Amino acid sequence: MKINRETAPADMRNMVQAGPRWRIPPDTSSATGIPAEQSATTSWSTLRFEKASDVRIEATDLAANLFYLRTPVTGEFWVDGRHVFTGRKPPQSLLVTNAAKSKRVVLHDPVSVFRLYLPQALLQESYEHVVRHAPSTEMVLPDYEYPTDTTVQRLVQALVSAEHCDQGFGRVFLDSIGLAIASRLTANHLGLQCGPRGKGALATWRLNRVTDYVEAALDTPIALRDMATEAGLTRMHFAAQFRASTGLSPHEYLLRRRIARAQKLLLDPDLPIAGIALDVGFQTQAHFTVVFKKIVGETPGRWRKHLS
Repeated sequence: MKINRETAPADMRNMVQAGPRWRIPPDTSSATGIPAEQSATTSWSTLRFEKASDVRIEATDLAANLFYLRTPVTGEFWVDGRHVFTGRKPPQSLLVTNAAKSKRVVLHDPVSVFRLYLPQALLQESYEHVVRHAPSTEMVLPDYEYPTDTTVQRLVQALVSAEHCDQGFGRVFLDSIGLAIASRLTANHLGLQCGPRGKGALATWRLNRVTDYVEAALDTPIALRDMATEAGLTRMHFAAQFRASTGLSPHEYLLRRRIARAQKLLLDPDLPIAGIALDVGFQTQAHFTVVFKKIVGETPGRWRKHLS
């Protein structure tokens, strides 16, 4: 049964209207500020319905989608007209699909999923990171594959757990996790060990350029791509070499520098904590407080009180 959006019951219309948020690639136009090689995450849930729903998904681009099932999924699946599955998949299962192929899904029960969109530019970057040279053609992961790699599962669960964090937290963190997942999936597909050999430290001049850039831009959103560009490296090579140089991931380093700047500002008793949070790059005081306590050991207010 093909769903008619105009005549379907309200709960079914809502489910279909939610579809474009997970089956259509994110807008990576210059107007959005999202680079074409950046992964994107979306969350999608159906509402209750009494009859099986038939959803058709047209082919789009040479990207991959990694789905994390929050709930059991019971249904039937077709890829380019070929029947591939009938049955039930348990929660926490992972599914990789190829966006270049048309899909048909018949769902028998409501479902909740978390999706990681991996664009073609990111897949090619992952290939170059693993193989040490650029691919000669488009990088295409196998379609309708259920990964069992425990590392990939842990990385996806880290993304899921961070879903409700603010954007200030997410940019470098989500970039790094998305890159790691893409690299791991690519290496597994090629039957190779994940990651390049010989992860050396950054050259001093590269490290200095990055740290100077971070200090000057702490009050603005900073992406992993921005830090890698300052170092003159790809994001994957930069992340590995930065950790070798500092003992910290780029995300951990960035958070620590934001908190160090905040501690200096807290010395001025006239500055409100909410304003300090914004001045060091956090979008909410609540998230600033959580990170501050994790790194320093107590909340900003209590830390400031101990200074008086």
